[in-house]
Amino acid sequence: MPRSINAFRAYGGIGLFHGGATLQELITPVVIFRWPKKAEKVAAVLTPVLEITSLKPRVEVKVGVGQTAMFGADAKMIGRHVIVKVVDPGSGCRLFKSQSYNIEPEGRSIMITLEREPNEACARGTRLQVEVRDADNDELLDRCDAELKVDLEEWD
Repeated sequence: MPRSINAFRAYGGIGLFHGGATLQELITPVVIFRWPKKAEKVAAVLTPVLEITSLKPRVEVKVGVGQTAMFGADAKMIGRHVIVKVVDPGSGCRLFKSQSYNIEPEGRSIMITLEREPNEACARGTRLQVEVRDADNDELLDRCDAELKVDLEEWD
């Protein structure tokens, strides 16, 4: 500890002394980090399909309920690539499939035409499952049951 105030001489001959709380002692700086919200893929759902009546069925896929805001898409939602499959749950074989389609968060529905799998057969009246899956990781997004109203034979 210095013995006199002369040890604390500043520029211009002003002596420094401590006689109370300084601004640095009263104000503590606080830094707040706000991480951006994590992006989330939009949900995709099927409109109900009750019957499959052709060899090239069409299904409608749209954005899930609650995924869009009042004035447009939610800022943290991103699009998703989906595929649609029609599967016979009894045998596990895939009868129809689609190409990959992109569902955007704006909420517009898309019509998807399914292509028949070659060399697959199924009898009329069979209960099938129509599935919407994520094209990237094959996650099941939505599913509904439909009845097959045409005969699928191997040579069609």
